[in-house]
Amino acid sequence: MTRARAVFARTGLEIIPAPTDHNALDGRPKPWVLGFWPDTSSLEGSEAALHELAGLLYYRIRGWL
Repeated sequence: MTRARAVFARTGLEIIPAPTDHNALDGRPKPWVLGFWPDTSSLEGSEAALHELAGLLYYRIRGWL
């Protein structure tokens, strides 16, 4: 959201940050024992964070931020 907020703010719009999670869970809690088992959701979170960091760097290099 940092990148999107900065880009829209440059257009002169008043920005009201309202983060949402577009990755919905199925609503069922996991059994506690599975908390010790690695899962792919952690990898997805890492990928999303790296994607945003790369985007911020690219936008700064291009002069958009």
